[in-house]
Amino acid sequence: MARQLAPRLGLGLLTKDDLKVIMYDALGWGGRKQDRATSDAAYELMFHMAQIQLSTGGSLMLEANFRPSAAERLRPAIQAQRAVCIQVRCTAAKQTLVDRLKDRAEREVRHPGHADRETLGDLEHLLSTGAVLDLPGPVYAVDTGRRTQADPERVAQELRVLVAEHRQ
Repeated sequence: MARQLAPRLGLGLLTKDDLKVIMYDALGWGGRKQDRATSDAAYELMFHMAQIQLSTGGSLMLEANFRPSAAERLRPAIQAQRAVCIQVRCTAAKQTLVDRLKDRAEREVRHPGHADRETLGDLEHLLSTGAVLDLPGPVYAVDTGRRTQADPERVAQELRVLVAEHRQ
């Protein structure tokens, strides 16, 4: 969804997984434990780059399965710049999410550093991540299991309206 929304909204996009792939290719990978450490480092890079972008008055989109602690890292930069922050919360039925995770692991569509096959052993953890963050601004929910709700053009238009409302 983020890859489809960012160009429609004219925003640069920082994704945690893209940062992880860069680190895997530069530093190597080695199973679930290494993937978790790389994830932690990717969050740090993402927060640092977001602070730089916001401090210059720029706009951007961040994409990740955020942990609740991310709010403490992002809130100061958002408040300092009086930035409009809209969280897009992508959801789907639990079975849909499980099926997607299994399909992704079986087809090995992502970089092997993600350790998707190992990760399947911890589905409950995976399904519990991606918290709504305690940040100023609205949360926009999208059920990605429903094509009509997940239409990127419709979502982008509704987000434009929300941004305009919160800039006033």
